[in-house]
Amino acid sequence: MSNKDINVVEMASDIAGEWLAAEMSLMGVYPYVTAENGDVHYTETAQDRFNEIYDTVTGIIEEQIK
Repeated sequence: MSNKDINVVEMASDIAGEWLAAEMSLMGVYPYVTAENGDVHYTETAQDRFNEIYDTVTGIIEEQIK
């Protein structure tokens, strides 16, 4: 696989999602909330943490594929 074949956004998102799930599980926190329309999404706290993790992971991936 060449560097141009790597989808950084998708890879970072997948890793960040798994990292967040593991972290929240260890803390005993359920990271999801159901909206009135039935959509399920991260709580505000979980979304903030996902964004932090995503930024970290993206930086690592981009550094490695330079």
